[in-house]
Amino acid sequence: MVFGFFKRMFRIVLRIFYRRAFVTGLENFPKNKPVILAVNHPNSFLDAIIASVFTTKPLYFLARGDVFKNKVISAVLNSMHLIPIYRRLESRNNHEKNQATFERCHKMLGKNKAILIFPEGICTTNKRLRTPFRKGIARIAFGTLDSFPEKDVIILPVGVNYTRYSRFRSEIMVDIGPGISAKDYYDLYKKDPGKALYDLTQDTEKGMRNTLVVLDDLKKSNFAEQWLDFYRSLKEYHPLPWKKKDRSRLEDEQRICNTLNARDSSSLEHIESKMNRFFREMKEFGLKPMIFNQSTRFNFVFGFLLITTLPFYLIGKIYRILPDTLALSITKSKVRGPEFFCSVWICLGLLFHLIWLGLLLGFGSGYELYSYLGIPLVLVSALISVYYEAWCNRLMRSLKWMKFKKHPKFRGILEQYEEIQDHLEELDHQKITLSA
Repeated sequence: MVFGFFKRMFRIVLRIFYRRAFVTGLENFPKNKPVILAVNHPNSFLDAIIASVFTTKPLYFLARGDVFKNKVISAVLNSMHLIPIYRRLESRNNHEKNQATFERCHKMLGKNKAILIFPEGICTTNKRLRTPFRKGIARIAFGTLDSFPEKDVIILPVGVNYTRYSRFRSEIMVDIGPGISAKDYYDLYKKDPGKALYDLTQDTEKGMRNTLVVLDDLKKSNFAEQWLDFYRSLKEYHPLPWKKKDRSRLEDEQRICNTLNARDSSSLEHIESKMNRFFREMKEFGLKPMIFNQSTRFNFVFGFLLITTLPFYLIGKIYRILPDTLALSITKSKVRGPEFFCSVWICLGLLFHLIWLGLLLGFGSGYELYSYLGIPLVLVSALISVYYEAWCNRLMRSLKWMKFKKHPKFRGILEQYEEIQDHLEELDHQKITLSA
């Protein structure tokens, strides 16, 4: 019940926080089989929330055991489908506790449940797959087959990709790869457990890599982010539907990073210097590459929307000020690690909005018209205010374009943009290398 409530809440919250979601591979999720989801882990518990929202089957999650010490907190976490897993180095008793957790997982998988595990074992915000994977997924899968040999445990590699790890109205790409049947490795497991554990873990790692945008050399991170920003400026999607079943976006970003992975730094110096110069001069004008995309500029339709929805924007903005400000200010003051920032920000935002909404409902409980019309009006206005700000950004881009398009230095930036765009088109068609 608690899990279902928060899943519905986060389904709404994600649609507000992220501009759009590209979700593919849902057809790979088996309906009547036990499933272990192997998910990458760049953004703390937000990764689990996103995976849960986009799957129809209720998920159970392995989480750090030290947060289960308090009985009240433990009861709450259990109601949210969290299962404790302990670090063996911290206590001698943790091995026995983990055995109990594994047995619990075996029983749940025996009932065709779905369990989410982060095989990387650590959370960091970068486009890198942290290997080698831990063997917990393989151990749980084989342990389930030992107890329930008739079952076919499916391991699903899942990639959760963020265009920006902690930016409001950024985008996410979630890809579920083809399932890996643990049963295919079970005969080997009975003969050589070590080899079977290794092989299944390696294949899970390969499957997950195919669902992710991976940059092997973190020294190229700045250049990669510039390249991806430039690429995204060329794209524009219809706002509906919010969840898009389109893998081409993920494949394009994978191809860009794979190109960087395949080349040494010296072969990229020429285009990298062009990219650095372009972004440096854009910054001087206070601009972003999206200004060059004509499909994102202002037009009559957006002008009409700005005028007609202004009252709703003001109502929604006033409603949002207090909970939004509290959530962001507390997150900035208390959260130090970047991998926790967005998760805490989103969860605090949901909490404060629920409290604020409860107070408004309590205030107007004696007025039926307020309850039936006022609250829905406020909530719809709050949603409109989010999109209104995006329409305002379009207006600002158009005004800046008209202001700077005749500036001599800006014309030079436009030439750089077109030159770099040619490089990207050549890359997409795989005709030439990126070297000078």
